[in-house]
Amino acid sequence: MKKIQIIIFFLTPFFCNSQPDLDELYFKDYNYNNCIKSSTLTNNENQLLDPIVKLNSNETIKLSFDDLGNELKYYMYTFIHCDSNWEKSDIIYNEYLDGFYENYVEDYNYSFNTIQQYIHYELIFPNENVNFLKSGNYIILIYDENLNPVLTKRFIVYEDILRIESNIKRGTFSKDFYTKHEIDFKIYLNNFNIQNPYDELSIVIQQNDDWNYIKKDIKPTFVGKNIIEYDHEEQTSFNAGNEFRKFEISNIDFFSENVDSIYMKNIKEIELFDEGKICVKSSQDNMIFASLKKDYSRNVNKYFNNYDLNGKKQLFNERSIYSEYESEYIMVDFYLKYDYHEENEIYVFGAISNWDYKEKYKLKYNEKLKLYNTKLFLKQGYYDYQYKMNNENEIEGNYFETKNEYTIYVYYKPIWARYEKIIGINKITSNYLD
Repeated sequence: MKKIQIIIFFLTPFFCNSQPDLDELYFKDYNYNNCIKSSTLTNNENQLLDPIVKLNSNETIKLSFDDLGNELKYYMYTFIHCDSNWEKSDIIYNEYLDGFYENYVEDYNYSFNTIQQYIHYELIFPNENVNFLKSGNYIILIYDENLNPVLTKRFIVYEDILRIESNIKRGTFSKDFYTKHEIDFKIYLNNFNIQNPYDELSIVIQQNDDWNYIKKDIKPTFVGKNIIEYDHEEQTSFNAGNEFRKFEISNIDFFSENVDSIYMKNIKEIELFDEGKICVKSSQDNMIFASLKKDYSRNVNKYFNNYDLNGKKQLFNERSIYSEYESEYIMVDFYLKYDYHEENEIYVFGAISNWDYKEKYKLKYNEKLKLYNTKLFLKQGYYDYQYKMNNENEIEGNYFETKNEYTIYVYYKPIWARYEKIIGINKITSNYLD
């Protein structure tokens, strides 16, 4: 991994500049530049672990992204502390950061032996330049020398103060029994003093890694001397959804179970997607394509067990030990057979879409093929995905047998405090509800 060498006399005046205008930012996982691809933020030990670290521990988080522009840039990063609603906190940088509040992304590699050229950037934090003083929700902001935002990602810093005991069961009401998961839990205070848990505690429950689908504003149903109970019905119930669909393009000579074909095509013979016109810099005149097998609606009142990663993705090249910069980019075609209605808005969804509903992930109806279709320019690896229509599971269905992961976050803000700290996290799965 190469490192950008920064000269100190150049660095100092740059720090005196202002940061990007926060009013122009989305406080969520978001790419602001179409040339930035394959961004991931994970626990440094395992890319399948969530970006969650304990305060004052040795745990670290790894940020990775590719720039298809293929010209080395001096990207910088900073951190923004947020409340439980992912809005900027009232505290300032030197209250929650120890060290420089602006730093350069120093580690990079040029792509090697790939058709699509790119530069791979990496960053591990906390590091020798910056550490965290407070727990809570955080945004990492990447921006360029012109103060243009490039990338934002969410992560969590927590304190292990409380003990949380949770349980998942099928929906209580008859109408929810076959389609929903209900989460009940208890918080053991461990002699931690909370004056008014109804006002000082905020609970957020998240399904998988999807910050779009959470339950919040949950109040206790019982408060004891050293225990707080949450035993709700509707308020902590989630549509169970379905297992994620999947495909793998880690080996372009092998078709995984959902890949119909992989082939090379001359760029001059195709109409490039909008971002491709700007960013695609091929070392040849060809591009790799992959067509997935035709998908169908799974809302058919029957559940089929299918192992998945709960919407995550893994980026790797099966034939390389340096996957970060030796993986190809592939234009992947998605096909969904579904009846056309003008009001339908169908998106490819999951970590593959940054858990977001951006226009480029939206499927368009192909009148000639009589199905919905879209193309995504993806790095080699394994991908989970679903089809979301109008932000609902109309295409995938809801089945109580679905194996989801739920995360309970406990936020604490006494009446005198200026920020919310996270004093407990608990994860639980619905794997045993078969």
